[in-house]
Amino acid sequence: MNRKLETIGAVIVGAGIGAGIALVFAPKTGKQTRRDLRRSATRTLDRLEDLQDDVRKYMTNWVEGASAAVASGIECGKESAREGGDRVIHVLENARKFMDEGKERVQRYVQSVGK
Repeated sequence: MNRKLETIGAVIVGAGIGAGIALVFAPKTGKQTRRDLRRSATRTLDRLEDLQDDVRKYMTNWVEGASAAVASGIECGKESAREGGDRVIHVLENARKFMDEGKERVQRYVQSVGK
């Protein structure tokens, strides 16, 4: 894409230089020269519009790609947070079961000793 932009820029600069040289060395009448200049200016403007469209498309694609990458990163972060939260809850539930089982064992022991 950058190469294409450089080429179009070089063409535009070349058109300007060519127009200037043509003014100095052209054996045409003023009317013919003005007509040629209008045509050259029109072609140059068309090329500039093409360049503008190319830059706009390139930037649009870049922004869309960057937006998609950011959205994907955010979604991955959310998913990781959910998975991490699920793991913490699972560990806490296992700890609670272990504590409940231990409490029951202690209660059974206390009851058996008290008899």
